Amino acid sequence: MGRREENARIFQDTTEFIKGSDELLRATASSINSQKLIFAGDSIPEPGLKRNKKAKIVVSGKRSFEAASGYKGKKVCVLNFASATNPGGGVLHGSLAQEESLCRCSTLYFCLSAEDMEEEFYKPHCKMGDPLYNDDLIYTPDVYVIKSDTSHPERMQRHDWYRVNVITCAAPNLREHPGNGMNPNAGDKPANISEDDLEDLLESRIRRIFAIAASERNDVLILGAFGCGAFRNPPKLVAKVFHKVMDDYREYFETIEYAVFHTEKETENYKAFNYEFRQETKSLSQKGFDLFNNNLVGSLNGMSNDIIDDALDAYMNHPSPATSMAIQEALRVRMHCRAQFVVPTPTQPDGSMGYGMIRDDQSHTDFFVAYTGIDKMDPMAGPHSVSMGMKRYMESVLATSSDGIYLNPRSMGEGTRSFRMTGYQLFRGDLLKVLRAYYNPAYRMESVKGDITDIEVDAIVNAANNSLLGGGGVDGAIHDAAGKGLLEECKKLNGCETGEAKITGAYRLHAKNIIHTVGPVYSGSENDKKLLASCYRNCLELAKANNLYSIAFPGISTGVYGYPLEEASRIAYDTVLEWLKQNRLVPLHVIFVSYNDKAKDIYDSLTDDYKDFIIKT
Repeated sequence: MGRREENARIFQDTTEFIKGSDELLRATASSINSQKLIFAGDSIPEPGLKRNKKAKIVVSGKRSFEAASGYKGKKVCVLNFASATNPGGGVLHGSLAQEESLCRCSTLYFCLSAEDMEEEFYKPHCKMGDPLYNDDLIYTPDVYVIKSDTSHPERMQRHDWYRVNVITCAAPNLREHPGNGMNPNAGDKPANISEDDLEDLLESRIRRIFAIAASERNDVLILGAFGCGAFRNPPKLVAKVFHKVMDDYREYFETIEYAVFHTEKETENYKAFNYEFRQETKSLSQKGFDLFNNNLVGSLNGMSNDIIDDALDAYMNHPSPATSMAIQEALRVRMHCRAQFVVPTPTQPDGSMGYGMIRDDQSHTDFFVAYTGIDKMDPMAGPHSVSMGMKRYMESVLATSSDGIYLNPRSMGEGTRSFRMTGYQLFRGDLLKVLRAYYNPAYRMESVKGDITDIEVDAIVNAANNSLLGGGGVDGAIHDAAGKGLLEECKKLNGCETGEAKITGAYRLHAKNIIHTVGPVYSGSENDKKLLASCYRNCLELAKANNLYSIAFPGISTGVYGYPLEEASRIAYDTVLEWLKQNRLVPLHVIFVSYNDKAKDIYDSLTDDYKDFIIKT
């Protein structure tokens, strides 16, 4: 059975599930009765009182309902990236887009296919024959989500169901041939619209989306890459418009999450949104970052573990080597501040059992448990706990035969000691890395052999030329892999002086950002050394200023610029190590990427010079 056939079967099962449940039929009828169609010319009521603070902004790699499931108990509104001409888009035929995924998991399709919506929303759009559509919206309250929002949705138990409100709106259809078998009324000619006019159109439509969600007093708004899939809207522009409009509505919500689901290979949409909202979704709390910049050790000693919690949130939203490094760097920084874990006591005063250790019977692993704060504790861990210094606790765990530490575990099932958990597992090797980096900044650096365009870190460094418009070697490889969007952004930077650095988005690369620096052409002068060292320092300072946890360097100037490899590597290593010593409270891990064995051997020999073996394995 093909993917589309399987999706059609899943939707048929959803239909049978709903029709076989009196509760779901009543709930659907209630949603239809309360459903609103807001025409393009209709005014939307004012949202009312603002909240005490601006909404938290999240960019995740989740599916829309998957993101919504994290806010149970809140009034959540989800944007449906809709077809303007067919209720549920191509869900009957197993199509793969966001709207179809929503309909396979919930009661949404039956609400959208109600007779009045057919007559007043879908048929008029069909008659228009205009692929740009209009600003009509449907607001559907209390849609029941009854299946898991995954690639293969499964029925959930009754106690796991949850309700969301849904805004249905169509983005402009910018395909070269807008019409297809399921949407024959959009025509065969592409929409004729300039980028400026498209931005204005998107702003008008997105402003109404925010307005209706705010006027209905939703706590959480789940948005995403609106129209950036089958309808071919440029993700950078869509993210830019969301950002512009969001600033006018941010005080009306608790949280706004941009759920931009992506596969391992198709990351362009996610990266565009992640880059656009990089300031609002800083890995560090702004308070913590300001303290890092000022090196205020005394103040940091009194900080909470927000820096770790933010890194954990980033990992849960997008598990990757980069977000895992961020957690470990955050732990190292907090250890320097004498921070503590909250550790549950296995035996409670009343004789009941909590858990101080988690055993996974499937993988045959045992983990000690630690929390970053009392408010993070799982109720099943028991109400009693003790505080213990992070460094002391990690070293104590290494002295046992356990597999490591389970950080902030939360139970997802029954039982106390062997059940499905969410959280982050720090294996023994991870604990050693954190402790070694705490004792010796040389352990915050590593050397790998590979293609820098494949490295998944917060930033890769491009050994660029002064124009920043691409060239040969690493520069050309990075531009080729990132795509034309990188060149367009670089054109706006007006070049770069030798020894300086500038930052851009990473576009199609696995990294979040690219830091461009221009190394010296080797002449053998003392100034060459100063300029090369300046390249590394300025890149590190940019990483620090942009709250980046990890950075990967190529061998700057060692290609066509002719800098001898061993001498350049020594300057790189010494410069970075000195910077790390001076910035021990900045969470940053450094990777030197070598393109061949010779270069890696040089970095490895430098590593051996600096890394004293300080922890027993």
